[in-house]
Amino acid sequence: MLWIWLAVAALAVDLLITGFVLWRAYKRRRLLAALCKPLAEAQPGSLPPAVRAYAEAAGGVVEAGRLIRSKQACSLRFQPGQSWHELKATSQVAIRQPGFIWQSSIKAGPLPLISVVDAYVSGQGLLDARLLSLLPLAQAKGEAADLAEAMRYLAELPWAPDAILNAPGLTWREQTDGSFEVETQTASGPAKVTLWLEETGCRVRAENRPRAVPGGTVPTPWEGRFWNPQQIGARLLPSEAEVAWILPDGPFVYWKGKLLDYRIET
Repeated sequence: MLWIWLAVAALAVDLLITGFVLWRAYKRRRLLAALCKPLAEAQPGSLPPAVRAYAEAAGGVVEAGRLIRSKQACSLRFQPGQSWHELKATSQVAIRQPGFIWQSSIKAGPLPLISVVDAYVSGQGLLDARLLSLLPLAQAKGEAADLAEAMRYLAELPWAPDAILNAPGLTWREQTDGSFEVETQTASGPAKVTLWLEETGCRVRAENRPRAVPGGTVPTPWEGRFWNPQQIGARLLPSEAEVAWILPDGPFVYWKGKLLDYRIET
């Protein structure tokens, strides 16, 4: 009889895992559907001429499709001095509303050891990291996630020229030093970053992006840079990027990546 009970237990575990995987797939489909939905009766705001010129030079067009889909080769580390983890990622950026979904995994051989979903959809941020796609490692939502993920979206606009031209809900302000501040409203208030647009790429900075620490988050200066323009698909884009927290001991670069593929979907 023992083998029967073991078989029943194994079947129950298999059904539980299958159900969880299907539930997560359903949640991802709902998230993507919300990302692709244009904001109702919303029109893009006015753009400073230099911002419009940057987007058009990259190949961005008005009345583009609904979604930008790209593939990235990335490196990630969690603490200063740690070794880098190599991973592949996919990014989906909305063209008709502020928002993105970024998915990646750190593999152990052929198996996804750690899977990560990072997103900003409908004014709300989300982080979900899991071990073997099942066990929660890190999860974030609420005010800090809303602001942090919105700032990530704004900082990556140099990779989304069509969103610059078409996304409503973005407010641009030219600064006296030639930079541009771009802001969007989240479910938890305004989020903004500063961009320096250059011929060879751009730099971005947020003065108070929420950074995860034991017990919560702390507002921390955060910077990124994009460089090495290349023709990728139908767009001329900075092909490489990196981001860093500006800590008391100096910049901590924790992510760097390269675009591998880029396409616009209707």
